[in-house]
Amino acid sequence: MHGSVTNGSQINGEPPPGIRVLVVEDNRVMADVMRFNFNRAGFSTTVALNGRIAWDLLQTEVFELLVTDLQMPEMDGDELCRRIRSDLRLAGLPIILLTAKGMELDRDRLTRELGLSLILYKPFSPRQLVSAAMECVARDIVTVDPALE
Repeated sequence: MHGSVTNGSQINGEPPPGIRVLVVEDNRVMADVMRFNFNRAGFSTTVALNGRIAWDLLQTEVFELLVTDLQMPEMDGDELCRRIRSDLRLAGLPIILLTAKGMELDRDRLTRELGLSLILYKPFSPRQLVSAAMECVARDIVTVDPALE
């Protein structure tokens, strides 16, 4: 069930058991590095090599966190995030966006429009990414559309 994250309590800096993260990255080496580091930190990790594959997975599987690259073939991170935010089942899913674009992006606008938890600029350290993911999960983020209240 998206939109609610496990209670977020952390013991010894590890994520709560069963926290599933979907990593969306078209660079296989980078995807493998992220999978390795997330798994080592105690997450259950699934990798999708583009946004279209990720979208299909989100229709059938449950994830508590999405980590996605911005620029990818078939469906980029921007379109994937917009689809997620327009789907009531997925609207509260915390999202970390990865990008090499740096200064080319309007960080505040993108964060607001896509409902991002965080933007990380490449290159970043795997430790930084895992730490950011743990913080997102611990915050127990739930985004609620005011029109639904």
